[in-house]
Amino acid sequence: VILGPGQTEIKMILTTPFCPYAGSMIQQVKEQAESVVDHEVKVTLLAERWDPKDAGLVW
Repeated sequence: VILGPGQTEIKMILTTPFCPYAGSMIQQVKEQAESVVDHEVKVTLLAERWDPKDAGLVW
């Protein structure tokens, strides 16, 4: 998450490039973020591959 005056960007990595929920997740993240800041939020999907090790101690 990059917060700036008048702009916010959220960068996300999906667990799979074929995630059927990608579109709705992006929209939900955008809507929730915009509910707490007073400006538009940009949500960007990164091309990086997700690895289970990225989850830390959760797994």
